[in-house]
Amino acid sequence: VDDGEAQMSKFECFFFKQKTAYEMLRSLVGSEMCIRDSDKPFVFIAIKGVVFDVTKSDFYSPGGSYHIFAGKDCSVALGKMSFEEEHLNVYQKTKLTAGEMDILEDWYQKLGSKYRKVGQVVESKKED
Repeated sequence: VDDGEAQMSKFECFFFKQKTAYEMLRSLVGSEMCIRDSDKPFVFIAIKGVVFDVTKSDFYSPGGSYHIFAGKDCSVALGKMSFEEEHLNVYQKTKLTAGEMDILEDWYQKLGSKYRKVGQVVESKKED
């Protein structure tokens, strides 16, 4: 880790408060950066490039209805109403129809009203 940025193959997550980039994993644990009252790991999802902390919802935890989205950019999957792996982490590479964009915007508004925004997805820096 150099200057607060981590090198990754897919994308990075930049957390607003910590100003540190982390790779989005199945469930991100930021224990080295945050003090918590719980042993439950942090769970984040990204939609439209914005990272939400969905830890308080069992839907995104292992065994939950939406656990496949944990640690992923699920924009395309939500827009297409899909649980297919091929629709995860491909937001910048996939063109959605107008109807799918409307569905995605509905999800974004819903999640934005329930969960805290903690960061944004940024392009990964590749070493030359």
